[in-house]
Amino acid sequence: DHKASETMPATIYRASKDRDVAILAITPPPAMPLVESVLTDVSQVRQGDEVAFIGFPLGSDLLKTTQQERATTTFRRATVGKVTESLIQLDAPIQSGYSGSPIFNRDGKVVGIVTAEIKDDLEAKSLAIGLGTPIKQVIELLAES
Repeated sequence: DHKASETMPATIYRASKDRDVAILAITPPPAMPLVESVLTDVSQVRQGDEVAFIGFPLGSDLLKTTQQERATTTFRRATVGKVTESLIQLDAPIQSGYSGSPIFNRDGKVVGIVTAEIKDDLEAKSLAIGLGTPIKQVIELLAES
């Protein structure tokens, strides 16, 4: 058991700049629910699909501004705008604190993880576009030696 305010040491298990993903190993692993279903076939994720993701928008910045003991998890819905083998585009703004959050389809299967927000292009930022990495890319990263 650990407290919400307790930090836990972690090491980088795998990382990929191309995929914008890092997988961390925590020892001992915290007691957490397990994801039981993933959808690795990215062709099953289509433009117009409704998805959802969870996270801690603004991350630790939220803790500093509200003086809460811990950040509140936020559930967001989004629509898939574009899908490639390496990218899922969402019609939702992504703030720091959502990175690494699972992206679920309507059946509750994990189809990807939130990886990026649009920062450089003001026009794109105003369109509220966020990016995710298909879960197949994460699984392939885990399998690399």
